[in-house]
Amino acid sequence: MAGAGHEVQNTLISIPGYNISQIIVRAGDYAYYRGMRIDKGLDVIIKTHVDPSPANYVIRGIQRELNLLKSHPLSFSLNPISIVKFPGRMALTFENWESPTLKEIMEKGELNLLSKLKIAGAIAEALQEIHERGLAHLRICPHNILADPDDYAVRILGFESAIDMADPSSNDPLRVLRGESARYAAPEQSGRMNMSPDHRSDLYALGICLFEIISGRTPFQSKDPLELTHFHMAETPETLESLIPDLPRPISKLAARLLSKNPGDRYQNALGVQEDLQNIAARIENSQDIYHIDLGVTDTLRDFRIPDGFYGREDLLESLTTQFDLCESEQRSICLLSGEAGVGKTTLALRLAKYAQSRNGRFIQSKFRQFDRNVPYSALIDAFGQMGRYMLSLSDSELALKREILRSALGANAGVITMALPELELIIGPQPPPQEIGPEEAQNRFLHAVSSFVRSLTSMERPLVIFIDDLHWADAGSLKLIETLSRDEELGSLMFMAAYRNEALTEDPALAAAIERIRAANKNVHEYHLEPLDFQDVLEMVSGVFVSDRDSLRQLAELIHGRSSGNPFFAKELLAMIHQYELAGFNKDKKMWTWDINAIK
Repeated sequence: MAGAGHEVQNTLISIPGYNISQIIVRAGDYAYYRGMRIDKGLDVIIKTHVDPSPANYVIRGIQRELNLLKSHPLSFSLNPISIVKFPGRMALTFENWESPTLKEIMEKGELNLLSKLKIAGAIAEALQEIHERGLAHLRICPHNILADPDDYAVRILGFESAIDMADPSSNDPLRVLRGESARYAAPEQSGRMNMSPDHRSDLYALGICLFEIISGRTPFQSKDPLELTHFHMAETPETLESLIPDLPRPISKLAARLLSKNPGDRYQNALGVQEDLQNIAARIENSQDIYHIDLGVTDTLRDFRIPDGFYGREDLLESLTTQFDLCESEQRSICLLSGEAGVGKTTLALRLAKYAQSRNGRFIQSKFRQFDRNVPYSALIDAFGQMGRYMLSLSDSELALKREILRSALGANAGVITMALPELELIIGPQPPPQEIGPEEAQNRFLHAVSSFVRSLTSMERPLVIFIDDLHWADAGSLKLIETLSRDEELGSLMFMAAYRNEALTEDPALAAAIERIRAANKNVHEYHLEPLDFQDVLEMVSGVFVSDRDSLRQLAELIHGRSSGNPFFAKELLAMIHQYELAGFNKDKKMWTWDINAIK
């Protein structure tokens, strides 16, 4: 659950048709209650939003959780029943499960070491099921776990932010991590790393939970989300054995492995964690030696998954995040990404998007298309339309505020914008058509109106990132508009990014001339040319697919690097084909990945 802290209040909500008897937990955006559906006498758990006027993503999260749990049935989650809607509120009902949160159990401090290990093992078992269904939870924390301290059964809550690892396009953008969520978030959830969250992010969160279950506190102490993010990324936590000297070392080593900064250095699946925890617990229960246990014997990444990291781009991402940080202080930045098709320009931009969204920035994107070059301003109108549709999803009070900002900024030119963006009329109301003037004057008026519109956007959304892909397919009018925006000194808190193929500069003189004029007119133009990956980058990619030691993978990586010429798109396509044609697979008996290098050649 995205949370601003563990807050339990005595105030109970009122829902028609239900008797609400108890609040279970409140943390940030959502709260859980126990109650009864009156007409059926059915005990239920009810999840609803805390804010009476919630943001759109909060409402979307409730519907998203129902859809995920219906399409991915889980024995370790609450069984969803239905969504209940009534004036001012949406709620999701579940079958009742009579146990407290793990947070409550820990606060009582009544668990012995054996019970702590058994509960942790039960959480690992629950995560194994979640991951086998193709999901990553991404909000594992003690507030989101119901646990029975007697039989060690658990149920996982808070699937509103879970991702479907098999279908990344269906996932919501990474949301801001606050409060309790930030305490348990893996480094890759910060948006600052060259990898996306996956099931191993949940294992990091499990490591934080285990650390807290054993020691009574989380490894990193801060109330500042940004400071917590820094700790997760850069600070090595104290070991459990340094805090509890008589704690058996294998427990401390297990937790430290889960807390590795690099996902590849953690346990690779929850089953390996579960088996190690159960083994340690069994030895304690039977008074056997627990100091000489080999950890991770059955642990390996068994599922074939193409990594989505953009290897070898860490320096570029760091530079882009620096530009974004400058835009937070109301500066303007223009970033141009160039490179051959498939080299990773879009991936780099979308990685920046995750960072921007984690900092409360607004990221909008669009692209020009080869066969739309006769449609003026197509990508820009689509991008601005996204902002209009976003505003229409806001609460009435938020929309009213933005309506006044837009009306004030656009003035008499409002009709010029609404002709290009019809959805804007739904925000500011019908506008009179603009006065007819000559073609050149009309274009200048349009450019001026768009500049005013973008200035109003940057005053509402600070900072604002606009990413335009495939600039090499842009029409002449769009290039002129981009030049105009790039010269507008009144535009603050704007990061404008555009990507194009570098060979287009020689093939399209108009594009080359426009980019040269943008360079000449701005001191804040930053250019990033993406080169093909070198061998070490491809080796890292291949090792992310077939988890094994680097030496055994070297010959395969050399083959992939040579065939793809270091192009990350083609390298991933080759890896997918190797799996599709069953030239590589996981050998369950040997518990390792194997491949036929001669057949691949």
